[in-house]
Amino acid sequence: MYTERQAIKRILQEAKGYGAGVIHWDDSRFDPDNPTVAIRGYGTMSIDFLQENIAKELAELSKKTKSGGLDIVAKHFLLDEKSAFMYKVKAYMDVKQELSSSKVKRKLTMMKKKQADTYQKNIDYDTARFNAKTRKR
Repeated sequence: MYTERQAIKRILQEAKGYGAGVIHWDDSRFDPDNPTVAIRGYGTMSIDFLQENIAKELAELSKKTKSGGLDIVAKHFLLDEKSAFMYKVKAYMDVKQELSSSKVKRKLTMMKKKQADTYQKNIDYDTARFNAKTRKR
């Protein structure tokens, strides 16, 4: 439960943000090697999936343009600031900018080290359990 002061602080941080997209640190399946992106008004997805999604949409837009639909493509995708496609591109660029900051790089490095330590502890625990079960008495 948040106090009133913490709630206000959190809302102000969210409003400040980096624009269309930010790194979603609160994701339960967060992967430091492939961070989750929160796209405002759209949802969350991994940065690799977002990049693939943008590439796929660009390929589709290219096909539409070749078939004579340049007016539709320009009007509804490229020139419309509020189109989902443009918002995804802005979110991707915002997150790349955020990832280039030293503060975020440090945080990701610390998360990777913590994940590696947890993984090693799990291996050690499983090995000890296996050895205890198979030990002859």
